[in-house]
Amino acid sequence: MILHGTPTGYTLGCRGGECLNHRTALMTCTEAHTRYQGDYAYIKAVDAGTATAEKYAAPKLKPRIIRETPKAAKKRAARIVAVKVHAPKTMGRIPAPFVHGTKRMAEKGCTTNCPNEGLEGGTCREARNRFEKERYAQRKAAGTLSARGAPKNPKWVHGTIIGAVRGCTDCPESPSCLEVRRAYQNERNARRRVA
Repeated sequence: MILHGTPTGYTLGCRGGECLNHRTALMTCTEAHTRYQGDYAYIKAVDAGTATAEKYAAPKLKPRIIRETPKAAKKRAARIVAVKVHAPKTMGRIPAPFVHGTKRMAEKGCTTNCPNEGLEGGTCREARNRFEKERYAQRKAAGTLSARGAPKNPKWVHGTIIGAVRGCTDCPESPSCLEVRRAYQNERNARRRVA
């Protein structure tokens, strides 16, 4: 026979909802076992045979108020606290500010509705165009143009798509390189629409 509400009942296999003390004011065998694991007074009572199955109500602890003496308060107020001041850490390179009317802002996306519209410096788009023209002029003067400049490939023939890709704009052939390229693109787009 199992004595419910004791650690012995738990040891003999009474667990959870099987216990007769379940949903009553008394401890179940599982609660008694748990209490037996950590409550020293309960351990002594069980070992002496005087423990009951009443639920344990832990006494509420009263808050402990420590009053500061006037001498300690004066000492605390007079204490000087040294504060270390550290130099601010640099977080690497500081980014340049965004200024309208520059190539950088055009690259960041300011192409329409620029606040510099109508001002002396011009818009971001105009600044980018100026930069590209100056760069092209410098490269042309230095002779470092890419394949879009004067053709260096002897196999390049006017009147072909490759000529248009290489930058031919004033083609001596008829049809011109640009016309051949446009015709090819129109034919390709028509095939895509059908498919």
